[in-house]
Amino acid sequence: MVRNISLICLGLTFLLTPSEAFVCHYVFLFLLGIITYQYRKKLLAAKSFLCAVALLTVCLLVSLGPAITMAGLATALAIAFLNTSGGPFKFFGKISYSIYLMHASVGSAILDFSLHRVHGIAGRLSVYVIALGATILSAYLLYQLVELPAQRWSAGIAYQRKPERAGIPAMLDVESL
Repeated sequence: MVRNISLICLGLTFLLTPSEAFVCHYVFLFLLGIITYQYRKKLLAAKSFLCAVALLTVCLLVSLGPAITMAGLATALAIAFLNTSGGPFKFFGKISYSIYLMHASVGSAILDFSLHRVHGIAGRLSVYVIALGATILSAYLLYQLVELPAQRWSAGIAYQRKPERAGIPAMLDVESL
């Protein structure tokens, strides 16, 4: 019950700042990802998941339009119902954070620079394919050159936990602050 109320409150943040300049504008996409995760982890029943997807689809259509809605919906349903343990799902799962970091600086830059310079459907489609390819390539390079080495480096860090004193768990020991 608390989880559902929290998700509803999160969705209401859209009403506070409907401008595209704020992350709240995309809150329904985030919620779609959250409920898909909950469904995959069996924290949400199939009927509840599908009802929430239907409601979020309406919210997405109103807030972001049909193209983004369909892309988000297709992604959520693929993650929810397809076997994502291998192949392209595994690859994109590994580089997903890097894609998140690179899509605005690489993909959007290519689109912003190129779309007004080409005419016709074939030219525009070519620009989208180039932007997508460049985003994926730059994300893969970022993953290989930064993310993997950082993961390997951080795996070698040994954390020491302070011993408990007088029944106070080490995490709550405020004297060290």
